Amino acid sequence: MVQEAAAPALKISDATARNWARLRVSSAGERLKARANKTRSERLFVPTEYLADRNSLPLLEKAVAYIRLHALPAEDALYSLGLNLLRGCPIGPATRQLVEDFLQKNAHPADPYLAEEFPYPREEWDFLGAVYQSLTAEGEKNACGSYFTPAAVVEAMCSGLSVGPLTRILDPCCGSGAFLLHIPGSCPENLTGIDRDPTAVLLAGFNFFARFPQARIAPPIRQADFLEENGSTFGENMLHFSEKKDAALFPESAASFAHNPSAAPESYDLVISNPPWGDKKKKQAHGEIPFITSRESFSYFLVRAHRMLRRGGQVRFLLPESVLNVRQHADIRRYLLGKNALAGVHFFGQVFSGVTTGCLALTLEQTERPAAEIAVRGRGADYSVPREELDYGLHSVFPLLREEDRRIVLLAEQRRRQDLSRSLWALGVVTGDNRGKLSPRQLPGMEPIYTGKEVGRYRLSPPRNYILFRKEQMQQVADEALYRARPKLVYKFIGRKLTFALDLSGSLVLNSANILVPRVENLSTEALLALLNSELYQYLHLKLFGEIKILQGNLAQLPLPYLTEDEDRRLASLASRAEEPGVDGEIQATIAQIYGLTPEMEAHIKREIYGRTQTND
Repeated sequence: MVQEAAAPALKISDATARNWARLRVSSAGERLKARANKTRSERLFVPTEYLADRNSLPLLEKAVAYIRLHALPAEDALYSLGLNLLRGCPIGPATRQLVEDFLQKNAHPADPYLAEEFPYPREEWDFLGAVYQSLTAEGEKNACGSYFTPAAVVEAMCSGLSVGPLTRILDPCCGSGAFLLHIPGSCPENLTGIDRDPTAVLLAGFNFFARFPQARIAPPIRQADFLEENGSTFGENMLHFSEKKDAALFPESAASFAHNPSAAPESYDLVISNPPWGDKKKKQAHGEIPFITSRESFSYFLVRAHRMLRRGGQVRFLLPESVLNVRQHADIRRYLLGKNALAGVHFFGQVFSGVTTGCLALTLEQTERPAAEIAVRGRGADYSVPREELDYGLHSVFPLLREEDRRIVLLAEQRRRQDLSRSLWALGVVTGDNRGKLSPRQLPGMEPIYTGKEVGRYRLSPPRNYILFRKEQMQQVADEALYRARPKLVYKFIGRKLTFALDLSGSLVLNSANILVPRVENLSTEALLALLNSELYQYLHLKLFGEIKILQGNLAQLPLPYLTEDEDRRLASLASRAEEPGVDGEIQATIAQIYGLTPEMEAHIKREIYGRTQTND
């Protein structure tokens, strides 16, 4: 159930304001509403995936409605519900004073109904966290990358762990304690949780006493930023002694730690977490990890967590699927390759309300003898991938191919003689004000401009918009010669499937489409068009890059063959008649013959493109 909040105050960045002023954009408020981004959204919604039992949803909605109706501050309401939680727990005599000290230290005004009368659902693993997420605006979650991990994912990531009373466990961004408090066999004295959100730390404390009602220690969870060098009680002990800087700071420990990570002042057997996604950090704050050029928070978290492992220890992190193949994350992939750290990948798909990105769990190990293969789960199969096949292309992509996929990709690679890296590329025109500058009718002086909606396989549909093209009045334009090139290919860049059209008219395109002017040998533009629209290349792009955008950097790495004159002539002829009945089938058959695909391979490609189902197990 999605609950809408009042409309937020509209804001734009200084850069956007300058662009709109330069371009004389009117109705800025309406423009912003049309392009509102999630980081400014005040929308509230109930994350039903976070509940262990969907029958608890009415109680969750009831609690949220009560809090909003009475305009209770979130911290007061959550403190009250925390009191309610502890009222039903068998707190031991030795633990009572610890609980009293915790409540006194974190005291908030208590609401009598929430603290005593509300029917707290005892079957829920983290009802407090579910309420907190329901009270947090979408924009705040996106800005901080703060989405609490669903119960099913936590359970899957905690499964199969070998945990004993001496196992030291860390969650460096623990939220309300989901991972720390749901690992079977863990000992409270060996848990460490950190989070920069004081409200989350409060909830984790309540959940700690509910999980360990006989505990003899206070909640081992504190408010701090794991990534700040001097911002937590870890101090520089957080750093790994493999760096020269660390040896200078701790000369008495550096030599021994080089041979035995267990000697580190702060080292762990297990670091498990769901770190923030998309939260960019300042470069100067993390000088000890200079190779993470993306400034992506989860990459910093991952490096530091891996450096803090004892020999034989594990990191398990929940991350976006893009960590495997997006160019921006090549830095963290190269770190994992250099350390031989990756041991397993578990795909979960789309599991967060309001987030379209798929997610996965990476398992890293600290070992001198890494396994020869990476274990992969999810997407309907359990299989393994040779470690030597992780590194693909210029940006060290991790394709994680199954055996049948590896055979097909190998065939394509064997025919590789060139690629599109020498070709010319351009983004479509960015007008800065489509509503004001585009017309559905061709007025005097206007010319057609194509959008992504008119880009079909092989052909452009008739244009729906016209423009009076004056470069100085556009927000962003490429070299006009690229728009006017004949022939050129136009392609959609939003979507998982390659869709390329041939343009012989030298027409303009909007930025919902991109331009490719091929520079290849022994391959005509029309034959290239047939290849890029084929099932084989749809499949190669999906398996190698798995993107929801068709990115230039990925297209440029696709393997291209040299064709014989007969092969080129036949494909080009078929491409010119591609819309005729039965011709597309001839194109697929011709390409299958060129590459030596077996009928079984062709059937597999079709299943992966058209009948692919993702099973998140």
